[in-house]
Amino acid sequence: MKKFIITISIICGITGLWACGDAGMVSYEEYSGEAVLDAENTEDAALVLEESDESAANTSDVIYVEVAGAVKCPGVYSFSPGERVFAAIEAAGGFRDDAFTSDINRAALLNDADKIVVLTQEEAKSAKEAETSAAAEDSDTEASSLVDINSADASLLTSLPGIGDAKANAIIAYREENGAFLDASDIVNVSGIGESTYANIKDLICAK
Repeated sequence: MKKFIITISIICGITGLWACGDAGMVSYEEYSGEAVLDAENTEDAALVLEESDESAANTSDVIYVEVAGAVKCPGVYSFSPGERVFAAIEAAGGFRDDAFTSDINRAALLNDADKIVVLTQEEAKSAKEAETSAAAEDSDTEASSLVDINSADASLLTSLPGIGDAKANAIIAYREENGAFLDASDIVNVSGIGESTYANIKDLICAK
């Protein structure tokens, strides 16, 4: 009986030690594994940052510029930072014979993603004509909005700041007696209209 009890006790003791040891090992392995994983992640993160820095450094060493229009070989070309427009023109084969070069600043610095467009002489001429036409239209529009002191009636004249019925009638009487105003500034010759009044309305009137 004693031998049986001792055997049972030894078996239970061994079983208990194995169970505790196993539980401790699982805990240790979990902790140890997590530590190793963190270390690996840290190394990977450092490697990614190092690669990103290297990639950024490489990227900063090159810029890309598109050259289009009247050049011999239009396209996208790579350059080192600090290069200038003339280098881009040269890379694109140079100007074509019909290129309009006067508006190209060949000394300008190139920037990443720039687009240099070289117009033909015909395109430049058309663009200039369109610009001139637009400016003329704007001028005509502005002129048409001015009050013509040679033809405006009393109602229109009184729409001007500082011009009441009396001054409007004086303007009409002046041009009837002396003829048309040769210049808008001549309105100061009208009785009751001085330099201060003219200063207020000079940008609103004309003499056609």
